[in-house]
Amino acid sequence: TVYTANVGDSRMYIVRGTDIEQITHDHSYVQYLVDIGRLTAEEARTFQNRNIITRAVGTESNVDADVFVTEVDTAQKATLLFEDKTYTPKGTLKQLSTQNSPLTFVITEYDVSNQKIKETEIFGFNKLTKTFEDNNIKTLSLNNEEMPNTLSQNTTSLLEDNSKLYGDAGSLSSEFIQKQNTNLIKEFFNNGKLKTEIELLPTGEISVKGYDESGTIEKYAYLSADGKLHLEKPEVSIIPAYRERYWVDYNNPKWVENSDKYSITSIGLLNLDMISHILAELKMEVPEIIKKMYSLY
Repeated sequence: TVYTANVGDSRMYIVRGTDIEQITHDHSYVQYLVDIGRLTAEEARTFQNRNIITRAVGTESNVDADVFVTEVDTAQKATLLFEDKTYTPKGTLKQLSTQNSPLTFVITEYDVSNQKIKETEIFGFNKLTKTFEDNNIKTLSLNNEEMPNTLSQNTTSLLEDNSKLYGDAGSLSSEFIQKQNTNLIKEFFNNGKLKTEIELLPTGEISVKGYDESGTIEKYAYLSADGKLHLEKPEVSIIPAYRERYWVDYNNPKWVENSDKYSITSIGLLNLDMISHILAELKMEVPEIIKKMYSLY
């Protein structure tokens, strides 16, 4: 069972296979017009005042939240990613943050006239930043280093090419990979064989594998969608409620008072922390590439 409390128009969706279900209902002026039949859903997409919200956190001391209860079949994997919106006092969109996978995010900022002025993409340990003027790219930078604007035509390749780390001898030491909405982190021995493999799924599942230099799995654990940690190698055991043990602050009922701790990117930090805890359970060292990712948070 998934419980969702919603205020504003940041939506929650659940993806089951090829089916996408919107769980929340927007608290916005344009949604109100759709509800009373003044606009169609298609007209709402281009409505001039579509960013005006009718309910928000922080504008009053108390706010009513809609609560949704969704049954999820644990035998069927469901995708849960997040989106976060910030508004100006006038109700216009100020910032839109979207999680594309457990460790990739796009944060878009707008001016008072609702024009895009900045877009920051976090991709593993990389941060790609674009600034805009009159809807055109003004500057492009990767990890605070200015890049030619011509590279903005294919930023995916730019990020992927820069998501590998190399050793002193020039051999590949580790890499970050995104496949659709799943992330892979790989660390290699000097002989090029896989040393550590970490997979993060949008379902909240995380698997960690440690190999010896011959390619045999020596250590293996995975965090299941229900929050249990399954230790498979070298010994077999199950630790219940493992995710909740470390995400307790995120479930704090006073989260509104500490909203800066619970931004979209904080989800990425929680995922990194969870990886580090699982590595500690397996008595494995945290790879340098993970330490490099921490620097973004």
